[in-house]
Amino acid sequence: MRFLLAFALCALFSSSTLHAQCAIQSSPNSGAPSLLDVPRRITSTVDELRARAAALRPQSSAPRLFELAETLRDLSGAAQDEAAGAEAIRVWATIVQDHPAHPRIDEVLFELAMALARTEQHDRARQVFHRLISRHPQSDRVPRAYLAFAVYYLGQRDADAASRFLERATSLVGTPVGAMALYLDYLKVTLRVIQGRNGTRSIAALRDRARADPSPESAEVVAAIEADWCR
Repeated sequence: MRFLLAFALCALFSSSTLHAQCAIQSSPNSGAPSLLDVPRRITSTVDELRARAAALRPQSSAPRLFELAETLRDLSGAAQDEAAGAEAIRVWATIVQDHPAHPRIDEVLFELAMALARTEQHDRARQVFHRLISRHPQSDRVPRAYLAFAVYYLGQRDADAASRFLERATSLVGTPVGAMALYLDYLKVTLRVIQGRNGTRSIAALRDRARADPSPESAEVVAAIEADWCR
């Protein structure tokens, strides 16, 4: 269930208190669903993250570089620190370049691609996603990469491409349950809207379904729906 949401580790929103009266509108507020890149729920303070990054920077071993990149990624999200985000990209890229046999290289490639996408370096992000898919086809990051492509093309209003990538991701997931099923349904409804089919009722029904599930992941789905679709 947590497979797509590994990077959705932020403080959760309470849909019942924040948006209880929210009305679903007929078109999204933004081009693509937002859930794929919800900020992480980070337990360390910004000062702790800065101190950890400072301590890790002088170290050049592959494990320490991985830890540094993760710390910078979290710092970027927690403090909205663009410099930390840019440094994280450089460190992820260094691991790819200097440690291609890293035991978690598929995670490194995925994190690098997502970091590039967050900074709207979409061409580079697509190249890295393609490298992940072609070189590590058995990785559990591959379905996430296809979902990232689907979200990107939803944002571009390219319904055909979004549909292809969504179908591919769905085929690799198997039979989704819980929050994963909600998220995939959310993408499918968004796709219907982009294709010109009215999905307002489906969005509202999906939000109600997510609200009925007590899991934190489902709360994140609710928060994303309301960020994307509420007036």
